[in-house]
Amino acid sequence: MADQSICKIEGCGKPSHQRGMCVGHYKRWWRHGDPLAGRVSNGGPLSYLKEQSASDTEECIPWPFRKYKIGYGKVLFEGRVWKAHRLMCVMVHGEPSPANLDAAHICGNHNCVNPRHLRWATRKENCADKVAHGRTNRGTRAGNVKLDDDKVREIRRRLKDGVEIARIAKDFGVSAGAISGIKGGSRWAWLED
Repeated sequence: MADQSICKIEGCGKPSHQRGMCVGHYKRWWRHGDPLAGRVSNGGPLSYLKEQSASDTEECIPWPFRKYKIGYGKVLFEGRVWKAHRLMCVMVHGEPSPANLDAAHICGNHNCVNPRHLRWATRKENCADKVAHGRTNRGTRAGNVKLDDDKVREIRRRLKDGVEIARIAKDFGVSAGAISGIKGGSRWAWLED
């Protein structure tokens, strides 16, 4: 039986996995370029939130710890994983009311935990904030969009001129339903002519 080597990181003592490091140190080296990087002390994120809750800065305070794939900070509190900005909102502004359940960012930076930038809002108010900050996937930012602002304006002009929906749909390579949606105002209604 071969002698298994030990992780080369001082004080580790776990079996070596790759490059002379245990699995944990190797993964941190691979992700961060340093086998000791990426570690957070227990309670560190919660302590950070408590520390920042008294901040009086007007600048955004970016979340420096673990994040969801969509960019919101993660923090463990009372056995549950919270979005960091939401927990900050609870800490500073209290529990949300039944009408205002969303923790909204006034700054538009979803990575920010500055208590001055957070407020309780309705879903409608939060969505309006997202539109105002340009963080929605509407128009040309949507996934499989075939139309852009100028094409939609051209479609509207042709509809006013009385061109048939089917003809416009064929010319622009979209469905008649898409053109009907533009005509009826359920699609691209936010775009001004």
